Amino acid sequence: MQLNDQGLFPKAGTRLLSWFWKLLFSLFISVCVSLAGHSLVFAQDLSQFDELAQFNQSALVSQSGEQLEVKLYQQGVDNLAQVSQLGADNRLVLTQAGESNQAYLLQSGSAIEVNLLQAGMNNLTVSSQYGSELELNVEQIGNDNQAFILQSGYSNDVNILQYGSGHGVIVSQWGSSQNTHVTQSYTSR
Repeated sequence: MQLNDQGLFPKAGTRLLSWFWKLLFSLFISVCVSLAGHSLVFAQDLSQFDELAQFNQSALVSQSGEQLEVKLYQQGVDNLAQVSQLGADNRLVLTQAGESNQAYLLQSGSAIEVNLLQAGMNNLTVSSQYGSELELNVEQIGNDNQAFILQSGYSNDVNILQYGSGHGVIVSQWGSSQNTHVTQSYTSR
């Protein structure tokens, strides 16, 4: 049995792993779309819509290419953001303030940076990233902070800061040169 240059899987296993990631990507998008019980907004340019309403705010952003940037701000109740980015040198800045903040992220490529701030109650981040030189920074402030992160590739970083109560973190990283930093702080009200 000959191993590939990563020494992890036989060549046939590498093709199977590639198929698995494609299937996971398809399932993730399907789940994200089905979870959007809110009215969805599609836009090429995020300035085309106003997300400053008070209830049931949803944003679905799908991008493919290089040097893409998304800046999304949601304030109110039931904030939902679903972002898919495929390519290189992409950036996401997402701020959610209010109750029931949910962010679902799917990114594949290289040199992808995410800065996510969730402030309020019931903060949830679910992120799946595949590639190299990925950076995910999550800051959650409030109660019931949950983060579920999957990264695969090499030279990737995850930084999670949780302040408040009810913290939960699951980080799963596959590949080489992976780094994870989690800081949790309890503050009483």
